[in-house]
Amino acid sequence: MISMEHMINYFLMMLKVLQYPKTLDQDGSEFYWDKTSNLTVTKYRAAFKRDLSDIAKEEIICAMNNVFEVQGNITGEDLYKFTLIALGFDNPTLTKANKERLAYVYNYAVENNLLIAVE
Repeated sequence: MISMEHMINYFLMMLKVLQYPKTLDQDGSEFYWDKTSNLTVTKYRAAFKRDLSDIAKEEIICAMNNVFEVQGNITGEDLYKFTLIALGFDNPTLTKANKERLAYVYNYAVENNLLIAVE
């Protein structure tokens, strides 16, 4: 017969295996993400009642690529505003925090060749 202590220890071990570790992005944002995964994010969720800082850079990059597909090659504040709209923000205000987050994500995407090229 399996002891209760053994079952509890097994359950706790399985919880550790199933959870993603908290990771800190380079801009200080915290996310639960398996950095060892080769997962490619191809979709993003609407940001209803979410702050931009709560959205993973991978989702923001998907939204930026969607903007490029629809709007063509745009840059700067136009790209940032359309990205906020694509993410579902009702009021795509470019606050200082939003600009910093979007600039960080854009630069990361450029450095890692993650943005699509539109002709």
